[in-house]
Amino acid sequence: MLVKRFALCWRKVAITCLALLGLSLSAPALSQEADVIDLKRAAEIALETYGGQILKAEEVEEEGQQLFHIRLVNEGRVRDVKIEADTGRVVTP
Repeated sequence: MLVKRFALCWRKVAITCLALLGLSLSAPALSQEADVIDLKRAAEIALETYGGQILKAEEVEEEGQQLFHIRLVNEGRVRDVKIEADTGRVVTP
């Protein structure tokens, strides 16, 4: 797990350097291993998917898997959304 995070960190550094130089890579070239997302991006994914306002956002670990738990309110209804930290995939509606 530590090695995976270290490799992803270096990939982000390389991408940032390329961006500063005005270069870009296509998405397929980067998709060999999914990038780990942060809490801010997880909140954006939840808002894009369900809309509303964020009440609470936190990183949790369930059954050895890193997830983001986002609580939204939309039209008076509260919704809990869980998003995988390593893929950005919504795992619970």
